[in-house]
Amino acid sequence: MMEDRRELLRKIPKIDEVLQDERLFFFTESTPRAVIVESVREVTQELRKDILEGRRNQVGTKETLMTEIVARITGKKKKRSEEHTSEL
Repeated sequence: MMEDRRELLRKIPKIDEVLQDERLFFFTESTPRAVIVESVREVTQELRKDILEGRRNQVGTKETLMTEIVARITGKKKKRSEEHTSEL
């Protein structure tokens, strides 16, 4: 059982690899790099935690991972925009 989890954890892409994905280049002009990196880390950490706690038994595709990361970045951008608007 633990061996299966270790194997799944090895399948999670490295953060540097994810950051090279062309879908994230779209955000680089309008989003601070720190927000992009934070989003990638959060999504991969949640995936890792779910595997370790037995809530997931597969990593999923890179497409699924990227969709989740893009949604996270978009949500952070929207939240930052709303916070900035409310300050005005």
